Amino acid sequence: MYLDCENDKYNKGILSRKNFRLIYDWIYDVMSAIKKDRQIEYKNIMNTQIFNIICTYIHYNNIIRSEYQKLACVAMYLVYDKKVELEFFEYISNDTYNVKELQEFSDKVEGIL
Repeated sequence: MYLDCENDKYNKGILSRKNFRLIYDWIYDVMSAIKKDRQIEYKNIMNTQIFNIICTYIHYNNIIRSEYQKLACVAMYLVYDKKVELEFFEYISNDTYNVKELQEFSDKVEGIL
């Protein structure tokens, strides 16, 4: 996976290489947990789809670092065509976001895509 973190056209300087790597690793761990716990197929193309959603959102909106995880949760939720419940992402984010927050943010992200 490649992302030019210094490219202002796509990233606006918001997502550093370090934070990109942290998000990437966390997404991999979550996707592996979904595959194991939910018996739902995990294809490598999903990583690209997730980061397309993340980068598209960042391109059109300002986002603060504390919202990266919420955006990653919503991106995974959308890539799985909502087959994984938002309650799972509430749990996997250590209750940082509740279902209502995730649903509202999901609606916002979908409106941009």
